[in-house]
Amino acid sequence: MNDKSTFVDTNSDTWHVRVDVNAIQRVRDMVGLDLAEILDEGSDLIQKLDKDPVMLVRTIYAVMEPSIEKRDVTPEQFGERICGDVLQEATTAFLYALCAFFPLARRGPLLAILEESLQMQSRMNALLDGPQFTNAIKSEARKYEKSLRDTLEKYSENGSSSVSE
Repeated sequence: MNDKSTFVDTNSDTWHVRVDVNAIQRVRDMVGLDLAEILDEGSDLIQKLDKDPVMLVRTIYAVMEPSIEKRDVTPEQFGERICGDVLQEATTAFLYALCAFFPLARRGPLLAILEESLQMQSRMNALLDGPQFTNAIKSEARKYEKSLRDTLEKYSENGSSSVSE
């Protein structure tokens, strides 16, 4: 399966995320989050999950629990398989699956927001990985180093003159 709700873990196992009513209930019971809140104006659901990778992986686990258990994978084993780039891929798959849960009238705007967010993240990553960012960091580091050397030299000169007096 090669859709946007699929990711590959660190063991090279492929997982398909599917959100349905039962998954939303499992997340409420196991994690204490209501995934339907994503529709609420001013909802901070995504920010909560973004700030807390443990809660995020527990949420993904709760959504996928039946398919994970069919593979005889424990919650701990599943958590061990979700790190680094896989965490981003699992998050993206989960968010697409969550959007797909809702009827078209609500799904369309959610997907538009998700797509724009992912594109913005991609653009930011390209900037951060690019030579301009690296050169800017190096330039600022050289300025800081020079400032630090100048300050140390100034205190060194002041300290030696006060000692000789």
